[in-house]
Amino acid sequence: MRKTVWCVASDARLHWREWDGEVVLFHENSGNIHHLNLFAATAIRQLLEAPADSETLTERTASKLDLPVDDEARDGIEQLLTRLKTLGIARVAPS
Repeated sequence: MRKTVWCVASDARLHWREWDGEVVLFHENSGNIHHLNLFAATAIRQLLEAPADSETLTERTASKLDLPVDDEARDGIEQLLTRLKTLGIARVAPS
């Protein structure tokens, strides 16, 4: 069974701002501003670097933040990917 590989949507125009550990993402396509926690911001940045399946993205994100790769991290990535797809920020990568 092939794993689903995710990427940032190629047409997503994203603008980042950080202040004192707070991360805000402006999605120009929709005009929406998203306040992100460090985990979500790191995961999106990892997807910008290279497409990944959810397990690989969990491992890369956790590694960057020095967190364990556990069920909480996996669930967080799954929820984030679902939300990002709904928002038009991420999509399943073409095969």
